[in-house]
Amino acid sequence: MVRIAVSAVSLGLVLTTIVGPARAKERDPEAGRHADEAAAHYEAGEFDKAIDAFRRAYAIDPDPRLLFNLARSTEKIGDAWRTVEAYESFLGTWPDAPNRKKIEAKIGAFRGEAAKTHRELSIESVPTAAEVRVGDALDLAGKTPLSHWFQHGPARVRVSRTGYLPEDRRLEVSPATPALQTFKLLAETSPANILVTGVPDGAEILIDGARMGLAPLTSAMQVHPGSRTVSVRAEGFLIWQQQLEVKPGGRETLEVTLVPAPPKPPPTPEPIATAPVEDSFEVPWTAWAAAGVSVAALTFGGVNILVALDDAATARTESTITDDAGNPSGDRDRWQALKTSAEDSLLLSNVGFAVGGAGVVATGVLLWLANGD
Repeated sequence: MVRIAVSAVSLGLVLTTIVGPARAKERDPEAGRHADEAAAHYEAGEFDKAIDAFRRAYAIDPDPRLLFNLARSTEKIGDAWRTVEAYESFLGTWPDAPNRKKIEAKIGAFRGEAAKTHRELSIESVPTAAEVRVGDALDLAGKTPLSHWFQHGPARVRVSRTGYLPEDRRLEVSPATPALQTFKLLAETSPANILVTGVPDGAEILIDGARMGLAPLTSAMQVHPGSRTVSVRAEGFLIWQQQLEVKPGGRETLEVTLVPAPPKPPPTPEPIATAPVEDSFEVPWTAWAAAGVSVAALTFGGVNILVALDDAATARTESTITDDAGNPSGDRDRWQALKTSAEDSLLLSNVGFAVGGAGVVATGVLLWLANGD
């Protein structure tokens, strides 16, 4: 416990007349080591080092007396705004401090000096208890609601809380900057808004293929955050379409210019339906008769030519018969009869073929007369 006792004595070198609030437990040894180091730097006039050591001690053990010592250290180097900030934090954590009035007077005096180069801003958020980080390095300043001094000029404030989208705000700090800075955080599932303008009345507006209404729409359309496809359709115009990424709580305004559609070609006339023409071939009875005669005559001619050939062959055989002396011995009367029969049959076959050929020609003529144009 030696370190703790030394820490208390060291703090007494700075806080000589104040007894801190009752503590539920003894100071953490690591915090005591930083407090000892801070006190040594303070007594040596090394106030910058003392400030750094007091901050390390307070980060481990939030004892209000450490804030008081931090304020005394910043006061020594004339850092007005940090002095005000430290004293205000001290009174915020120990409202019943016995030297409150004296500290409030110090705050009043240093506030006027700090205001020459800095501006105190109150950081609030909806919802509360959001983490506040400041500066380009995003140093942790605390949680909302809180007050923080900003040097005149560009400043950065980032407020975040789990389940909400962080808000990063750039400020140009001056004496005219509003003292209250409120951050309204949007839930990660907050709807986005899309407003479509510039379309003719009656145009159909669709988002992701779903019909949202007809133009003109009097208000923005609420959609889920993410990638969305907006389409606009109107009679006489080409379909307009655009894909965009919308953030939770964001608002997108789309200025739409529709392009007139090219004129449609005239419709192709439909062919006139006509009844199918059936091919018909008429065979008159006369043609049938002529064909029959032709067939009969050709058959007759064919039979007679066969008979004529047979008789001629038999007559030839009869004329070649000889006796033993080589003299013709055939029956001359029979030969003459066969010869005459062959000649008669040949004549009859010629007549038959002639009549048959005439019948074929007659059949063709009769068919042409019955079916020709």
